Amino acid sequence: MNDSPLLITNYSLKYLPMNPKALRYLIDIESVITEIEQIMDLLDKDFDNFRQDTRSKQAIEHDLEIIGEAVNRLQHLEPELSLTYQIQPMAFDADHMPFQSPGSMESERIWGMVQTEIPKLKDEIGALMV
Repeated sequence: MNDSPLLITNYSLKYLPMNPKALRYLIDIESVITEIEQIMDLLDKDFDNFRQDTRSKQAIEHDLEIIGEAVNRLQHLEPELSLTYQIQPMAFDADHMPFQSPGSMESERIWGMVQTEIPKLKDEIGALMV
């Protein structure tokens, strides 16, 4: 996530965050969701293609971590903002693994999050931003 000042010209919000950083997190989340959707389109939204493409799987895993961190920070800045996305940063069984290398999440778990959690989060973010 970039800490540089924001130049926002094409966003209007139904929800006006009290903290300007919150808007940055909303935009970051929206941007990363778009990236995940683009990767899935390249894979024809096919699980076998996804499972066999290590780079795409690692990219999506990284994107899920970014989203988890952004949601976590957003909810700390704006506690009254309730998002149902429940993937917390490093919540990928890291406590039970001595070392977690990139790409270590199981394909099925990543696929499930992309198929279920990301569309819900996209709808929630979309409801906040017009």
